[in-house]
Amino acid sequence: MASVFLRNRPNLEVNESTRRSLGQLDLENPYVLRLVAACRKLKLKPASPCSLEDVVSHVGIPALKVAFFMRHALQSCQVVEASKKWGRHGWLSLPISHRQMEMLTDERLAEHLREALVELGKIKR
Repeated sequence: MASVFLRNRPNLEVNESTRRSLGQLDLENPYVLRLVAACRKLKLKPASPCSLEDVVSHVGIPALKVAFFMRHALQSCQVVEASKKWGRHGWLSLPISHRQMEMLTDERLAEHLREALVELGKIKR
């Protein structure tokens, strides 16, 4: 679960639903920690958690305006809804499931992340 400090800190920049979501995020989840480590390996500055007024994500890269949609299993309706919410703010939402992450070593996760960001034009090769 999220830190007590995060749950008790008033965040006036988000709506009530987002505030509740922030309080329920498990930022110590191994998948979240692996994704943060992969971002840092690429010398990116991840934010965990990452939130805007009406949307929240476990991990994001504010400088690139990229948020990651992480779930145990991806359902297309959830991915589309998350992408729309982030898209309204000019951000890109990248979906990744725990199952996909289980199949990748830490090195391969960083490689896949780099390739995705290059392909999307967020970073240069």
